Amino acid sequence: MKVTRSIKAWLKTREPRRLWWAIPVFLATGAWVGFAFCMMNWRPEEVAHRYANLADRALVKKDFETARIASQRLLGLGAEPRDKWLFGLALAKAGVGRDKEASEIFGMIAPLDRAGYLPAHLFVAQALLLRTNLSPQDIKTAEQHLVHAISLNPRFLGANELLAQVYIRDGRWELACERLLEVVAAQPEATLLLAAVFKA
Repeated sequence: MKVTRSIKAWLKTREPRRLWWAIPVFLATGAWVGFAFCMMNWRPEEVAHRYANLADRALVKKDFETARIASQRLLGLGAEPRDKWLFGLALAKAGVGRDKEASEIFGMIAPLDRAGYLPAHLFVAQALLLRTNLSPQDIKTAEQHLVHAISLNPRFLGANELLAQVYIRDGRWELACERLLEVVAAQPEATLLLAAVFKA
């Protein structure tokens, strides 16, 4: 009660016109208090988790603009694995037509001269092999990406299947057999293809 009386007494001794000038100070103080409260409750891992879910869902729905923003926020937060969010950002940029920027990111996470991020290597290889005017250079580049993908995970089914197809296309039957043996271990129905390659 004494505090309340003191405040009332203080207010009575102030000039009302001068109190108006103090309003910005009170507002600024309130804003800083609010900001401090928010910072105390700031949990970067929770924020990153929300953005990660948002980015994944957006890519599935092909909402590339949302995926792009979420991926950029994740990278800004330093979320791990960094390559995953770079990959998401590259996919999103490609989805919104920013192919040059997407290509630069793919070059970072799926370089041709060394193993990078497995899903990115696989994606680039698939994109190359789906071209309508497939050139020998495209095939060679796709092969290199698939080799890198397999070096990261020798039992990765998608990469083994694609690389086997590349080898079959080029008539490199022994190499195709090696890849198909990995495929058959997971997909016994591929045995017929393996038998056909053995006969070739």
